[in-house]
Amino acid sequence: RDSGAVAWVVADGGVLVDVMDVAAMTDGMDKLLRDPALYDQLAANAVRNVETRFPMTQVASQYLALYRQATHLHPAEAVT
Repeated sequence: RDSGAVAWVVADGGVLVDVMDVAAMTDGMDKLLRDPALYDQLAANAVRNVETRFPMTQVASQYLALYRQATHLHPAEAVT
């Protein structure tokens, strides 16, 4: 059983296990600790995934739009 929408975020940047399976979690962590090359590859994949899927300027613009909506500010009234 997975925890929800985590798989699409992790993609090829991590090890997915059943959230209720402590042994699988332990095995996953042990696998990464024992294989530095795998750890490095998954870390590089994770960084690439985040940079591609969540570009900082786009995310910042979305947060600013959400803030403006929540506070009912129009762009001309907001502090930039």
